Amino acid sequence: CPCGEHIQTREHILTSCPAYEPNRDSLRSVSEDLVITDILGTEKGIEALIDFLKETDAFKK
Repeated sequence: CPCGEHIQTREHILTSCPAYEPNRDSLRSVSEDLVITDILGTEKGIEALIDFLKETDAFKK
């Protein structure tokens, strides 16, 4: 992970990695507390996730 965390989990990147904090506005518009089920379980959440991924290139290797 860009922050130095040894294991990159979905939850770490979407909710707590400091490297991606500036890019979480789209995710917070769907779930202020960044609840994974709210993000991944709704159409608006998926759209916000796509925006987040486009902004960050997270999960690309």
